Amino acid sequence: MARTLASLPSGSRITDYVSLGVVAKTFPLDKIRGALVATRKESVRQRDLPAHVVVYYVIALALYMQSSYREVLRCLLEGIQWLHLAGANQTGMGTAAATAR
Repeated sequence: MARTLASLPSGSRITDYVSLGVVAKTFPLDKIRGALVATRKESVRQRDLPAHVVVYYVIALALYMQSSYREVLRCLLEGIQWLHLAGANQTGMGTAAATAR
């Protein structure tokens, strides 16, 4: 039996952005980058999905467990753009997300 793709309601909701804002405030970018440096897992080159965005992606996956990986990534990337955080490139996201998992 095929499983239907779970998704968030179409379009972006302000609550999605607020959730990401709370995550960004709770886990500041400087702290995430510091943890990545301390564990020697920081991005060496510019990638489609930098290491700090992968950390936010994993946190977002926990928040939106009922949704598909692709929907969570879409919501995260839109939130990053809306919050004007240093983020990921929009191209090649399918491959980058699969690699991040």
